[in-house]
Amino acid sequence: MYRACLVNPEQTRLQMILWRDSDQGPIDTYELLTVTYGTASASYLATRCLKELSNECKNSVIAEVIGTHFYVDDLLTGANSIDELNSIVNQVKSKLSEGGFELAKWTTNSSQVIREFTQSVELVDLGRYENTRTLRLLWDPGDDQFRYKITEMSYQKITKRSILSDIAQVFDPIGFLSPVIISAKVIFKRNLAIRDKLGRSITK
Repeated sequence: MYRACLVNPEQTRLQMILWRDSDQGPIDTYELLTVTYGTASASYLATRCLKELSNECKNSVIAEVIGTHFYVDDLLTGANSIDELNSIVNQVKSKLSEGGFELAKWTTNSSQVIREFTQSVELVDLGRYENTRTLRLLWDPGDDQFRYKITEMSYQKITKRSILSDIAQVFDPIGFLSPVIISAKVIFKRNLAIRDKLGRSITK
């Protein structure tokens, strides 16, 4: 995704690298012309390019999908009918292509959509992938179920730091795990409150 975003020519000098083919060869200087993964601004710049594409959309539905349904380079969206979904896929693909963004893989829980798109040369990569992963969120399009992989804590001693670390690692954009996560957050908050109360008592 990042390599599809061109950097302003006036700013490429800030992305200069040194290169040589061998230890004894001459050192050459290059300027990277596209957004470079690892720089502090890379994620923002790529997301901002998508936002600009959404602003250019005349169709409000497609504008919302491109502007708000992306998480970095993963698009998670849906529709209430097959026809609506077909329209969204085709229009989003067309608009992103205008900006140099090519969505590589598609998956869906609709066998009808799969049959229609696999007949298209442009969407030959579309297929059904078991347990498709979007960061830590797993989705099985076969039975249309979301799954979460939970690892058992291996801490010898549970601390506030370890609790906070586990809470932060859970990616739950839809909120399925909220009843569990909120319990962990309440425990963490109570520990902080007890610590603060003890601290004030000692001070007094």
